[in-house]
Amino acid sequence: MHKTLQTTMNPSAQDEQTLKIALDTMVRGLVHGEESPDGFNARFWQATIRSLRAKRIKQLSRAWPILNKELKEDLYPLLEDYCHECKLPADGNPLADGLNFVKWLASKNLLTRSEEHTSELQSRLHLV
Repeated sequence: MHKTLQTTMNPSAQDEQTLKIALDTMVRGLVHGEESPDGFNARFWQATIRSLRAKRIKQLSRAWPILNKELKEDLYPLLEDYCHECKLPADGNPLADGLNFVKWLASKNLLTRSEEHTSELQSRLHLV
């Protein structure tokens, strides 16, 4: 077998590690909304970021339906602001992300915590 073909078919451990690092960097960049790396189509990169952000917002609204009742029409603009400001939790868990969103809202005094929703929010946030 030709040496070049053999190398292509059987990448070395170093090649695999280099590829893994490059893919991890790319995924982190997309998830965190970073600038596109050299050689990538910037429009495609930004479209992918918008798609991932829309998916995150959808997951947040589904994981925390109480916020739909609490924030009503303000929910989606606030989720957009939150997603621009705050990184996704390391494990990508929508419940953990939702908890961070609620903490973000509280830090900005944007959570009204109305009487009918207070008990559910308290149980999820362990507030007293």
